[in-house]
Amino acid sequence: MRFEHPINDKALIDLIGQLNDWLDGQPELKRTFAIWIRAVLLRQSKNTLVLPKINDLKELKMTLAERFDEWAKAHEQKGLEKGIETGVEKGEALLLQRLLVRRFGALHSDVLAKISTANTSQLERWADRVLDAAILDEVFD
Repeated sequence: MRFEHPINDKALIDLIGQLNDWLDGQPELKRTFAIWIRAVLLRQSKNTLVLPKINDLKELKMTLAERFDEWAKAHEQKGLEKGIETGVEKGEALLLQRLLVRRFGALHSDVLAKISTANTSQLERWADRVLDAAILDEVFD
């Protein structure tokens, strides 16, 4: 059945809505299908999906729609946070390069490579050393 392998979240919700319409007037069948679909989803997610007990297809459809929206927002937020983190890291790397060039002159490719692969805490540590370092190597010690 298409419930076990839906194309996407919207397709699954649409299928549940169609089944609910098709079984109009048969509440026991709606309940049975709702329980079965919930079990299929839980099994496919290896029980990582959290779904409350469901009494009918309409309730299942509403619950899944809410969950899908929550998951989409959570993934969007994680992506946004990762993007901000990456942007900050790149900004710090560029600032460190500018400070080093101004203080010590042109940088060798190995120094640029070290900066480009550094994490935020390393970049901050090195930037703090720029003003006190007598030579470039002291920044990276």
